Amino acid sequence: MIPIYWNCPAEAAVARASLRFLDGPGYELLAHCPMLNHVHLVVHLSISNAAPLTRTLQRLKNHTAQKIRCLRDSDGRVWQRESYDYHIRNTRKMAAIITRALNNPVKAGLVKKW
Repeated sequence: MIPIYWNCPAEAAVARASLRFLDGPGYELLAHCPMLNHVHLVVHLSISNAAPLTRTLQRLKNHTAQKIRCLRDSDGRVWQRESYDYHIRNTRKMAAIITRALNNPVKAGLVKKW
């Protein structure tokens, strides 16, 4: 889970599009679910030459922040400092995490089904 706070639908759209920024060269994007104040992101890092997760998230956050700061015409903070990561060790656990992430907007009452 990557905490973010955006102020308008245009910022949320930038965040959604930015999740694909490193898809391929940085990670394999398996699932994502942008919420109102955070993003669930499930990636596979065993692509050859993939950077460590902390560096990958830093690149993703920097890319997104640049775009959102342009929308805001501001140089203020976009992302919270912390991120929460989990090492997924098997396909059963991966399926459970992806299901939980995709059902997050349902649980929050934002949609009826994902």
